[in-house]
Amino acid sequence: FTLQAKDKCGSLLNRGGDNVQVAAAGPLDTHAKLFLGSSVDNLDGTYTGSYVAQLCGFYALRVEDSTVPVEDGTYLNGTFDSKLAKDTPIKVFVKAGPTDAATTYAFDSNDLTPNNDDRAKAVAGRRTSFELQTLDLFGCIKKSGGDLFEASLTGAYAEEGVVVDNQDGTYAVEYMPLTPGRALLSVTLNGEHVGTSAVGGVLGSKIEHDTNTVNGLVFGYEGGQGSPFCVEAGEGGSLEFDGQSHVEVSDSDALDLPLAFTIDLWVKPKQAALDAKLLSKESPLTGRGYFLSLESGLASFSVYVGNEEYRYLQTSFAPEVGKWTHLTAFYNGSELSVLADAKVVGAKVYEESRAARQNRQKLVMGNGLVGLLDEVRFREGALGKEEISQTMACPSASSKVDAYYRMNDAFGSFVADSSASRADGSLGGDPKPTFVSDQAPSDAGTLDLDASSFSGAGLAGATVGQEGAFDVVLVDRCGLPYNKVLGGEGLVPPSLVSATFEATPQGDAVRPHDNLDELPVASVTAQAHPCFGTNAFRVAYNATSCGVSTLRVAVEGQDVRVYSVAVSSDGVTDPSRTVLDFPAEVTTGIEFEAKISTFDRFGCRRTTGGDAADAALTRMGKPTEEGTMHGGDAYVSVLSVEDRGDGTYLARAVAPGPGSYRLDAAVGGVAASEPAVPVVSASPPDLRKVLDSGLGSLYNTIITQRNGDVYVLDGWDEGKEFRSGVQRYEPGADDETFTYRAKFTLSKVPSHAIAVIVDTQSKIREGKMAKDCRDLQFRSASTGATIPHWVDPLQGCGSALGTSVWLDPAEKEFYAYYGNPRATSSALATPEALVVSFDDFEASRGTKAHHHGYALAQPCGQCSLSLDQDAAAFGVTQEVALHGTGSLKCNAMSTVGGAIEKRLGPLQSYRAKAFLYVSGAGDPTTAINWFSPNYDPCHQGGSAGEGNGLCSQGFSLGFNSKVSRDNFSSSYPWMSTAAAAGEGWHSFEVLDDGEEATFAIDGVVLPDLSRPSVPLDRVLLSAGGGSVGAWDSVLVARHDGGITAAEGAEEAVVSNGRSFFPVSSRGGRPPFRRTTSHATLGSKVYLAGGFGMYAAEGPVPSYGAVGEHAAEDKVWSYDLERHRWESQEPYGSLRPVAREFHSVSGWDSQDSKRIYVFGGMSGGGVLGDHLAFDLEEGAWRRLDAEGPGPRYGHVSASFAGSYYIFGGVTAAGEHSKELWRFDCEGEYWQEVTPASEAPSSSLHAAHCVGGDSWFVLSADGSLKRYDFHYNEWSAVTFGSGYDQSLLGASCTFAGGELYVYGGKRTNDFSSDFFRLSV
Repeated sequence: FTLQAKDKCGSLLNRGGDNVQVAAAGPLDTHAKLFLGSSVDNLDGTYTGSYVAQLCGFYALRVEDSTVPVEDGTYLNGTFDSKLAKDTPIKVFVKAGPTDAATTYAFDSNDLTPNNDDRAKAVAGRRTSFELQTLDLFGCIKKSGGDLFEASLTGAYAEEGVVVDNQDGTYAVEYMPLTPGRALLSVTLNGEHVGTSAVGGVLGSKIEHDTNTVNGLVFGYEGGQGSPFCVEAGEGGSLEFDGQSHVEVSDSDALDLPLAFTIDLWVKPKQAALDAKLLSKESPLTGRGYFLSLESGLASFSVYVGNEEYRYLQTSFAPEVGKWTHLTAFYNGSELSVLADAKVVGAKVYEESRAARQNRQKLVMGNGLVGLLDEVRFREGALGKEEISQTMACPSASSKVDAYYRMNDAFGSFVADSSASRADGSLGGDPKPTFVSDQAPSDAGTLDLDASSFSGAGLAGATVGQEGAFDVVLVDRCGLPYNKVLGGEGLVPPSLVSATFEATPQGDAVRPHDNLDELPVASVTAQAHPCFGTNAFRVAYNATSCGVSTLRVAVEGQDVRVYSVAVSSDGVTDPSRTVLDFPAEVTTGIEFEAKISTFDRFGCRRTTGGDAADAALTRMGKPTEEGTMHGGDAYVSVLSVEDRGDGTYLARAVAPGPGSYRLDAAVGGVAASEPAVPVVSASPPDLRKVLDSGLGSLYNTIITQRNGDVYVLDGWDEGKEFRSGVQRYEPGADDETFTYRAKFTLSKVPSHAIAVIVDTQSKIREGKMAKDCRDLQFRSASTGATIPHWVDPLQGCGSALGTSVWLDPAEKEFYAYYGNPRATSSALATPEALVVSFDDFEASRGTKAHHHGYALAQPCGQCSLSLDQDAAAFGVTQEVALHGTGSLKCNAMSTVGGAIEKRLGPLQSYRAKAFLYVSGAGDPTTAINWFSPNYDPCHQGGSAGEGNGLCSQGFSLGFNSKVSRDNFSSSYPWMSTAAAAGEGWHSFEVLDDGEEATFAIDGVVLPDLSRPSVPLDRVLLSAGGGSVGAWDSVLVARHDGGITAAEGAEEAVVSNGRSFFPVSSRGGRPPFRRTTSHATLGSKVYLAGGFGMYAAEGPVPSYGAVGEHAAEDKVWSYDLERHRWESQEPYGSLRPVAREFHSVSGWDSQDSKRIYVFGGMSGGGVLGDHLAFDLEEGAWRRLDAEGPGPRYGHVSASFAGSYYIFGGVTAAGEHSKELWRFDCEGEYWQEVTPASEAPSSSLHAAHCVGGDSWFVLSADGSLKRYDFHYNEWSAVTFGSGYDQSLLGASCTFAGGELYVYGGKRTNDFSSDFFRLSV
């Protein structure tokens, strides 16, 4: 406000400077407290005054001199009146501000429910109300309306309430709970809950409503506790009529029915044959309208459609006296129908579709009824029977009905319409209807486990060490949340929801379940609302082992779900648990496999790859006869590791020499934990015969290599004819090469497939065969053609009894090839192609026994087979399988069992075999499972009528607990065998040669069971005695008892289909020469010297030389890449004398390329001359450096700028053991004879250089290795197979392997081509 200053004469002042003070006192109706305002001098004679009041009401506003003290009461005593501005104090009124939701409070007016707080207690289906008193932010009571409050119920359902503005600052809040139980009632203004903040109010304390104190309790605004309110709704009731009472509802649009409508209600008559209008909206004069009635107790329904047409249906159904019955009447324009308890009890169809005529009549309910009405609903649309069945015992939300009378009002003179229409009714008659507690059946609040959901990955499986979880959401039979209020911290009592793990029982499963080692403990939690609780629960558990378990989920103590839960690896490798598996014994030069298996920290086997796996092979020692470890002997190889994608890793390694090795493996840099000492023992390499079509028998050949291929140049054949030409051998890839074979010899040629026994166990143990026998092949001994085979599924790869292999060789001799770990699969045959009949019961052919050719046997009730047969006892399963993925389950636990048979043409001699999985399921004390090739249950021996006829003489093998519970049995007669019974797969076999039958169980022949022959005419499988088992791979084959098979000695070979082939060469050919002396420089082979031909003298062959040396005295060379012969005519007159048994060596440096010739024999004389041929200058030069003496038959090798000469026969006939080195650069000799034992002799020895080693294979078959770096001879041991009388063989080193070819024996020549891994 503004104050204008004046002087005492009343003139306006136009200056400031006065001390003006503003003060206010009030509110005047409560106290006289003073507080200062503010005054601003505008310096023009005016002053602006202001004040802020914290409470509403009347105030005395004073403007005065600032010297007036501001003290309570001073505005009354008149002492300072002279200092007050004119006309002050002024009475002003401070009104309430905008409504503040937080301070607005709710109170119960206690109108109809004096004993209840309507903010906390209600009845389902009953309209309940309380009031709001609005306040502003400062606690001022508002006296006007206009605010838009909202009310809603949430919890198990959602319902809107109604807020009525009383226009005086108070509001009435009305709500109606849908179902009994707790719900949350929210009252909000602009989204903010009311009553959440405590303020002082006008008296500086809490505000109390006049009528808000009942029984000593104060309700309403209470310490900030306001909306939302937790409302507990109780059970409702119904309305009882005495025949004179009724309910009237004024005409409403909600009761004027559309073309299609449904009316339903619950009625409980107390008298029979009543005439009562359960509900009627018809004219009392004309009857126009509709009604649902009981006429003489029978349900009737009528609709007036105009033009004086009353569509009327009277049923023959009468509701039972004293029992609640649900009646539904619907009309869709052309059909009237009445249903009782969701079943149609009457219907009438009209051709013309016409809507019910509307009228302005009131609705009358219960007129003439002696009994009870409840849950009266009017809904648009003609509901179907299924929907009626689902909703008849369920309350409807207000938005889903046109009018809805729940009869739960309990007191007063009206019945409320729960719909949005609010077409309330009034009680009529004398006396009026009464509200009673008896109510119609309701599905609300009744748990519906079928409709409740149990979902989440944890129901099916979990990852070990990680939380497995699933959710349980409970609903009642009305589809509403089945809420439960919980205690503190959201803990769920087991009596409400529980989850328990237990070992999965075997039941009638064939194979025992792989149960968890330790059962997890499940916890059940929930995020429950403190008011209405929750219907959603989370079940969590943590498994510490892998496997399966049975999970039982119970709700309110009732088992409701049973799940099979599989716990798998967490996929995170624990390197400290890594296991390395490898053969303890291997053969030098033969690749072997090492398997790295990974596990997680719980010990579960990993099923996926992705780890960083490493492996290395380190040589730790070698045989003492091979010398000390040094140089290349100290072998360390980092292996390549293949990720198999299943948690395993495969490393392939080759031991380069005999001795002990350490095989280390690591995952993630952590060494494998098993075995503790990973040692591999490598046996000496085998001298492997290369299986090729060959060159034939040659002697004095030149053999060399280029780029890993082997070349053979020239040679002499058995007829002493010189064979000029170049042959080439390509070794081939490792995955094509088989390294062992063994010959099988049959006693006679079979006319059908047979089974032979192969010792695979020892071959696998020695690292010679893959563990799964994938590298086993059979080939014809005569043609080499592959013979397909099939391996017995039980007595299979690695069996201690030997592996039973089926094949049809069609000849007496054939080979088994193996030793190729890189082979992907063998040449397999289907068993059907080898035998007469084979049944492996795969589901692809069908799941019933008859799909596989079997039918129920027809017992006569005499012998072993029950008359009570059940085909359902036999069915294909994938629970267990021995071959393929399926087997035939025989379930005499869940069924009575029985016997099935497959008829076959009679066979006099045969081999019948079947495989049975003996299960621990069922009762082992009564179990019976057996098979027979000829059991006839309707055939008896003995005389007719004697009454003591014997049963069929057919053979039977299997498990018969009546005979023995510990051993398998046979018949006939039934007796126990020596074969122990036990869970798992077992084989039963009958071998009948037409004269005598023998029996085998698990591959072991039981000689005590031999019996006279009985022909095969069927395969019969029997199951009984409460047992469970499975049959697989049932076969019948022809059998010849006279055929035996013998496995020959193992041969070390190289078999990959590769052979020598001729190389087309250009250029002139060198003349005949009898020598292997040559030097290889780069891609060229150089020849010098050698006599021309052999001769025979007299009757005894002689291999002495005749004729002269090459007349042209040329130096010949062969280019291994251009495949061309060339020669050089020496410059000058110097020529080496004719010679043989000499050495030729080479030197290829940056500045010079030479070949050297030393010693030899010529005309019986021993030479000691030393010559060099410069390949660039084309001239011979004599070297005079002092060195080794004359000799012949010595060998030479070039290495690192020098060449070496070993051995030879001196002029005195002594076999030298000297080793000399010639330095090609300095052109001097140095004797370097090692102290170690040298080769036995160099004469007729094969020799070659490989890496930094020189190998000398003496004619006596001993092999020595010279280490150029360490100047040491050491023995190289290898397996047998080399002919120690062989002379003049040739060798070369190609692709890391030593190859030896040809040679001469005493009376013939060798065509053998060997490979040795050194």
